[in-house]
Amino acid sequence: MKQPFALLSNVMKRPALMAAIAFLAACNSEEVTQPQASQAAAFSAAQEQGTLPPPRGEDFVAAWSEACPDAEPAARALCKANGIADPNFTCDFALGDDEFRRNTAELTRGEGRWELAEPETACEVG
Repeated sequence: MKQPFALLSNVMKRPALMAAIAFLAACNSEEVTQPQASQAAAFSAAQEQGTLPPPRGEDFVAAWSEACPDAEPAARALCKANGIADPNFTCDFALGDDEFRRNTAELTRGEGRWELAEPETACEVG
C-alpha cells in the first residue's frame, strides 16, 4: 500500500507541474472591486444637503399649488428618487378629478421644503 503523501512527493519533484498549478490558482483569483469615488462623493453630498425627508404626495400638492396657482389643482402624486447622485425626485401626478397619474414633474430641495424644479415647464401641463 502506498503512503498518502507519496502523490504529494511526486508533485514536488516536478517543478513544471507546480508552476502550472500556481498559474491556474492565480488566474482564478478575483480582485475586490471598490465603489467608484464619484458615486461615494455624490452620495455624501446628497446626505449633507439637509435632513428634508423624501417628498410625499402632500408635499407635491403643496409645491404644485404654490408654483402653479392658475393651473388645475393636483389631486394625488407619487414621487420616486432619481438615483443616489441626483437629489431631485420625479413625481407622477393627477390633476383635478382624474383617477390616473398621467403627468410628470420634478421636485427639488428648497429652503426647508420641496419645490418644483422647472415650474415654467411643469405648469404648462395644467
